[in-house]
Amino acid sequence: MIKWSKLIGAGIAVSVIRYVFSSTIGYQTQGLYDPISGLWRAMMTPAWVQNVILAHVIIAFLTVFAYALVHTGLGKKAEIGKKGAKFAMVVWILSDIPGSLLTFVFMPVSFTLVMVWIASGLVLSLINGQVIARIYK
Repeated sequence: MIKWSKLIGAGIAVSVIRYVFSSTIGYQTQGLYDPISGLWRAMMTPAWVQNVILAHVIIAFLTVFAYALVHTGLGKKAEIGKKGAKFAMVVWILSDIPGSLLTFVFMPVSFTLVMVWIASGLVLSLINGQVIARIYK
């Protein structure tokens, strides 16, 4: 049974974490995007910022919803931290790695940028997995 109030709370928390973390990494790695600036939509416009925030909220709620569907399968008596870590690894393996590699195959992005995406995706997944598991318990 899905705990809707906990899902909403976790979704809000993960939305904020996703946005702040991703914005920070994007700012810190800005130089990696400069050589390929023509590939991206016009950034830092009000519409772009609004769409980025909306995308983070949607992704966060989908992630929390997925956790709500599978959390009992992660171990009934498992520690919350272990449940969060298991879920995080599955999300990272099934989304961040393939998405980053496919972007590398189809777009002229640097391998360094792809590695930044994969590494930051792992960190973000682990943080979010812990937050979701602790709020949703």
